[in-house]
Amino acid sequence: MKKTPAPIVLIIFMLLCVFEVNAQTDHQKIVKYFSKHYEKAKIVGMQVASIGNGELVWHGSFGVKEYNTTDSINDSTLFMMASCTKPVTSLGIMKLYDQGKLDLDDDINNYLPFRISNPNYPQEKITFRMLLAHTSSLRDNWVVYDSLYTLPEGGDSPLELQQFIRDYFTEGGEFYSSTENFAVEKPGRSYKYCNMGYALLGVLLEQISGMSFSEYMHKEIFQPLQMNNSYWFLKEIPHKNIAHPHEVLPEIGPRVLNHYGFPSFSDGQLRTTATDYAQILKLMINRGKVNETTLTLFSQLYYKP
Repeated sequence: MKKTPAPIVLIIFMLLCVFEVNAQTDHQKIVKYFSKHYEKAKIVGMQVASIGNGELVWHGSFGVKEYNTTDSINDSTLFMMASCTKPVTSLGIMKLYDQGKLDLDDDINNYLPFRISNPNYPQEKITFRMLLAHTSSLRDNWVVYDSLYTLPEGGDSPLELQQFIRDYFTEGGEFYSSTENFAVEKPGRSYKYCNMGYALLGVLLEQISGMSFSEYMHKEIFQPLQMNNSYWFLKEIPHKNIAHPHEVLPEIGPRVLNHYGFPSFSDGQLRTTATDYAQILKLMINRGKVNETTLTLFSQLYYKP
């Protein structure tokens, strides 16, 4: 999961849960279970959706959007997905692969307007597959990350994604560090979870598609999946039905924070609902199909006979 800005503890009091169950599950028991345990865990609010036999069979909402209010969570309340955003971003890249616009083992520099390489191995290529699998040798610099959340004022980040990536990964950039932004291991040789790799995938998606990340994802992923309540930026959301993040203060309890953003939005800023996100799970369970229509050929890569 994406690291939260110190000393903030976010999201644990706002939970979105999607899981697969047997279609014969007694959903009254599920309601009873979550009603009991979310109160015991002192969770402010949550949504739950269950999938059986590859289909959404039940969903429910519990609690409130904001601590110490009566503003109830409902099935249309948005939650920030943090690193559960990454599988959705991956689908966007795989859709470009399906369209023949990239190969997973291509050098990413074939598609960028600036060059990115690990300064320890400047001749070694970094590929889409490496970025997707967290083996790219790129690193998260948490001094930079923590400083760029739009807290306490809230709102979307004023930093544009491509410029941020350029400043982070190219020498002379405002956020560049040859030691903190890159691993000592060669690209492709070791696993290291990396948010910045998925931010970079967002830039690559824009460069290859010729569209903004948000526009492409809505057209190619959200619309076919009928994810009609999913957004990348606060400025896009046409309503105020959004669960707040909270700061947990010892001996005081949760304190409501403003809705915030960060420049690397394609790695963790998706705001959606349990029922919308269930469409992603259904797509994966049904091997790339939704409503009998093939959305992506990722099944041919990950479900080989």
